[in-house]
Amino acid sequence: MGKAKRMQSLIILLLWDVLSAASSVLLAIRVSESEIFSDPNESKRIVFYVLFAVTVTLFCNILVNGYTISWRHVSLSTALAEFGAVAAGFFGVLMMVAVIHEPIRWETVLCWAVFELILLLAARFSFRTLLGIAKLLDIKKYTAAKKIIIYGAGLTGRFLLDSLADKTDKDSVVVCFLDDDRALAGMKVKGVRIFGGGGNLADAIRRYSAHQVIIAIPSAPKELIEKVMKTCHSLKCEVKMFGSINTVDFQSARVVDINVEDLLRREKVELNMEAVNRFVSGKTVLVTGGAGSIGSEICQQVLFLGCRQLIIFDIDENGLFDINNKLCSKWAGRYLTKLGSIRDINRLEELFSEYRPQVVFHAAAHKHVPMMELSPKESIKNNVFGTLNVARAAIRHHAEKFILISTDKAVNPTSIMGASKRLAEMVIQMLSGGTETELASVRFGNVLGSVGSVVPFFQQQILAGGPVTVTHRDMRRYFMTIPEAVQLVLEAGAMANGGETFVLDMGEPVKIYDLACEMIRLSGYDPEVDIPITIVGIRPGEKLFEEISFADENVNRTANKKIVVLKPTADVYTALSSQMREFRAVTETGTEEELFKFIRRLVPEFNHHADDRC
Repeated sequence: MGKAKRMQSLIILLLWDVLSAASSVLLAIRVSESEIFSDPNESKRIVFYVLFAVTVTLFCNILVNGYTISWRHVSLSTALAEFGAVAAGFFGVLMMVAVIHEPIRWETVLCWAVFELILLLAARFSFRTLLGIAKLLDIKKYTAAKKIIIYGAGLTGRFLLDSLADKTDKDSVVVCFLDDDRALAGMKVKGVRIFGGGGNLADAIRRYSAHQVIIAIPSAPKELIEKVMKTCHSLKCEVKMFGSINTVDFQSARVVDINVEDLLRREKVELNMEAVNRFVSGKTVLVTGGAGSIGSEICQQVLFLGCRQLIIFDIDENGLFDINNKLCSKWAGRYLTKLGSIRDINRLEELFSEYRPQVVFHAAAHKHVPMMELSPKESIKNNVFGTLNVARAAIRHHAEKFILISTDKAVNPTSIMGASKRLAEMVIQMLSGGTETELASVRFGNVLGSVGSVVPFFQQQILAGGPVTVTHRDMRRYFMTIPEAVQLVLEAGAMANGGETFVLDMGEPVKIYDLACEMIRLSGYDPEVDIPITIVGIRPGEKLFEEISFADENVNRTANKKIVVLKPTADVYTALSSQMREFRAVTETGTEEELFKFIRRLVPEFNHHADDRC
């Protein structure tokens, strides 16, 4: 208790004792000598008794140190001290009455002493009683509250502690911190103990009967997150995240569920913002496939970067409706949604003639591998000749840059979709020479959460109670988050000078089986126990492992460590240029067998077995 509070408590106690002494005297006179109150001449005498009682009370309490005991620590010794003070006052008054021959009855003095003792003890024990009640209520509240352990006692963890303390409903309580800095073990942060490091997590959960662990380390590696999840899952304790690698600052962070992106824990993308701004700011930008997963993210980021006008082009009217609803509240008047197909040359001509886009992001494509195996011609028409249509329109209308969104499935393709994207890259190479429009491709792997990706598919299966279907135990894929992929696409586009194929660093490949297990655990279940996992076999066109470059492509680093650039040989694209007319004819009128044979001529690495298709 601070000095000011101690002084405040002392003043309150003195005032109470003064009032207690005065009230005791008046009550005692009323009980034993009530006739005094009916005599007006006795008023001075009553005042004298009151002043005398007040003086004796204060003096005797000072003698027994009655004003030095904390109200929080009153006990039986306090009661005995007050009894001694009142007894001393009682005998002192009797002696004074005898000396001055004051006509007051000893019964009155006794009544005064009894009333005084009751009132003095009431003042001292009432506060202790209230504290006890409050503590009991706190214990009940503590028992009912959600007990939280914060993993991370740094700035983010301390900010989280304050945020939870400021909650109006007070339905949770932080019971301890964990931090891997051994020097902090045993210390307290705003009254909350640092229990130890991550190795003490299980002990902390058991000791405090914790309901929830919140990881408050934005840069926490995936190994730490996985370890915390495993421990908490075994003890039926909930796990949350506060802050992430992409969080601007901890003030903007929220307590959220751990998701697949957290388990990947990819490094935060560092962009050359000056170059990216020059690339997009103040420009008219066209995004084909703008209603899709990648396309819609490109739309949002170029609007944020200050493009002058955005044209969102897609054949999916429902998708255009959705992205318009998403963008209209913030970016109204800065963009237009346009319906149409990249296979419609006349529609593209209308679009480019009217809006003259300076930057074109070509994200429109058929991407679903098994579905394209069922319709191989449509894959070529859309992904190859659709790309050719958009690129030629960009060149005719003097666009500054054209960026093709490609895929790692284009490398040594085993599916018709992969082959079509490889051919699309070759089309860009073929057109890049002798034009003022700078054309380039950006190649990367799977993105989390995109339409048709494995993550939402697994989520649906888990919600249905399983089984979760995996094609092969050793199936591996590269994964990126959609915002990360698009940020790197923007920087690669800013770097492009024409003819390059940029490849994004996708980190380490992830086993699809392991991903399924982690997603099941994230949902609170045990894989192969609560939710079964079924191996269904590799689907047509799939391969166990995707590659990022061909053997004859020269890989060079760029200024951004997450982007490499490939400089392939040019003779392949010369061959493609001379055969485009024949290729189109085979696609339009030939058989599927003739189409596959022609594709193998153009892409010798295409390792597709037509007999495996279904």
